[in-house]
Amino acid sequence: MLTINNFNRAISSIQEDEFDSHKFIKHYIKECEHEYISMLIENFNDSDLDGAFRNLHSQIGRFLSLHQEQLNIVKLNDKSSSENIKGDITPNAQWRKL
Repeated sequence: MLTINNFNRAISSIQEDEFDSHKFIKHYIKECEHEYISMLIENFNDSDLDGAFRNLHSQIGRFLSLHQEQLNIVKLNDKSSSENIKGDITPNAQWRKL
């Protein structure tokens, strides 16, 4: 389950003031590994093997967007391209700590 507490733990483990969603997810996995794996399993579907990651990461992005105020972050207008957890370079949102 996505919670403000877990998201705050992941955000505080990021040293930079600006970060992208991929960096956040990597820190979230490091800080909240058990929760991440549980949610990944909940999103698993035999007919769409890649869908579990895509669905969960979309949920994480939406949670960041919807809870910016509680998380003391702001979404920047720019997108960045960086390596996702599968090693692919893909565009994603950028964030700034307040």
